[in-house]
Amino acid sequence: MGRPRIRTEDEWKEYHKIYAQTHRDKMNEYSRRGYPKQKENKREYQRNLTLKYKQTFLDMYGNACSCCGETIFDFLTIEHKQGQQKISRRTGLVAYRDAIKEYRPDLYEVLCWNCNCAKGKLGYCPHNPPKVIVPYKIHKVEKYNYTKEVDAMGRRYKHEPKTETSV
Repeated sequence: MGRPRIRTEDEWKEYHKIYAQTHRDKMNEYSRRGYPKQKENKREYQRNLTLKYKQTFLDMYGNACSCCGETIFDFLTIEHKQGQQKISRRTGLVAYRDAIKEYRPDLYEVLCWNCNCAKGKLGYCPHNPPKVIVPYKIHKVEKYNYTKEVDAMGRRYKHEPKTETSV
């Protein structure tokens, strides 16, 4: 008898649904045997694709750090000039792909890992310090009935709880 003749997509879906229900053990075994190999192949494919996009990005935006001039491929990375916005926290493959697609030198640049980390942590790169160093921004956080002032470096300054004074 064999498999029924399938003519439409709906018929195929119905046939597959019935087959999966009646041959559950066979399908689970097939998945278990193939999963580790598929997982490793997928990882390698993603790694290679990311490197391909990174190379294309570097060819478009320059093959050297715009701050210190580093040219070693492994050290170079993408820098979002305006910082990563909350809406688009894109990293890795997606960041490179979007930068290539948009080609916006006003938004993206090439920096080495050291310059990129310093710029993210300090707000400037030590290779090109600003003429006037701007003091860190102080953020006030109300929590547990006392105020913590936190600067941009994450240092906290504790103050006494606020007390209401009567006049």
